[in-house]
Amino acid sequence: MRDLKGFQGSVEKRTLVSFPKEGVYEALHCLDKWSLYLPHIQKLETIYDDGRYQEFIMHVVSEDNNLLKVRSVRRCNQQDEIEYFQPKPPEFLLHHAGQWKLNAIDENKTELVARHFWNANVERACEYFSVQQSDISSKIEALLGNHALFAMNTWKETLEAGKYQ
Repeated sequence: MRDLKGFQGSVEKRTLVSFPKEGVYEALHCLDKWSLYLPHIQKLETIYDDGRYQEFIMHVVSEDNNLLKVRSVRRCNQQDEIEYFQPKPPEFLLHHAGQWKLNAIDENKTELVARHFWNANVERACEYFSVQQSDISSKIEALLGNHALFAMNTWKETLEAGKYQ
């Protein structure tokens, strides 16, 4: 992300995927296939996609089995980076943005980096997580970090097993 000013919290997760960078990028970029490979996505509605800019609504099953609608807007550089923000993030956040970054280790190995940046909706976050204000940041970091790891590990397994088509 170019400018991190204005965000209170962040988390970064990394994993190595034994798959070429171009293929990893393709999987992250191709919205129409996500619900086939990511079990928490029930449905995805594409609003706009010109290859560089994407806007969509994901119908996502949360960890507590609630169905959430999450609208995301993304900028894709068509090589190794996808940045996004959510105009209306989950209720416990005021702002949410992030990035997928791909680093080629060699022809068949890619480091996948997921970053989340946020500002908490303090009152809603205290209710949502049933915690005091001092514990909000760690709860959000754990939730978004675990979500990033889940998505990365799902893509890693799918790509390395040759399931992605």
